[in-house]
Amino acid sequence: MRFAVAQRRTDMGWAARLTRALEAGRFLLHHQPYLALGPHSALWQHIEILLRLIDEDGKLVPPGSFLPAAERYNVMPAIDRWVMQTVFERHAELQTQLGAPLTCAINLSGTTLNADVTTEFIQQQALLHGIGASSLAYLKTLPVDYLKIDGSFVRSIATDAVDRALADTINRVGHIMGLQTVGEYAESAEVSAELRALGVDFAQGWGVARPQALPPRIAVSSVCEPAASSRASEPSVTKRKPSLTRA
Repeated sequence: MRFAVAQRRTDMGWAARLTRALEAGRFLLHHQPYLALGPHSALWQHIEILLRLIDEDGKLVPPGSFLPAAERYNVMPAIDRWVMQTVFERHAELQTQLGAPLTCAINLSGTTLNADVTTEFIQQQALLHGIGASSLAYLKTLPVDYLKIDGSFVRSIATDAVDRALADTINRVGHIMGLQTVGEYAESAEVSAELRALGVDFAQGWGVARPQALPPRIAVSSVCEPAASSRASEPSVTKRKPSLTRA
């Protein structure tokens, strides 16, 4: 009981700190590239947007330390909106810096994803920043485009026959459903090779690339225009921790 009360007090303190951090601009976006494992998936760049916090002492705080409190005390929707707005605003210059066409995967909380205003907000941001909004109509029904294979199956895929079989099954089901698949926790070249052998479309993990801060902003005059009609050139949204996945 004491532990539960102490944890609740800690979470409440985090909620206030997160609100102040959002107002003070102390959130940062990092990114982690995907490794394309097949010829079709190699046609465009894929990155996943990751959230970080700078605390009052200037230290970098990992998301696992503050996200539970942000979700518990309903601070997450405001943070999610900031993330989406920032990525849409920077998408054109990120294509110049990281390669085009570029898909940015954004993890959203369940609260944000289920809110009625979320689809309208995304469409407004797309129009405001010149990304073709017509193809975003699919957000009204939120179909799934990518299936993440959970890291608990992937990390031992090179040494555990059961995990390999499970990853293979999930990958096959995803492809039958017309989805592209992402194997997370690809922590070594051996794991990436096994994912490639199974026909998984992308690998994500420290064996591919470590998370790093987004490139610094560049002058507006040197930013190339994004492709207006290509879905591959759009930020995409992914619900945090959907079934069979972990974002």
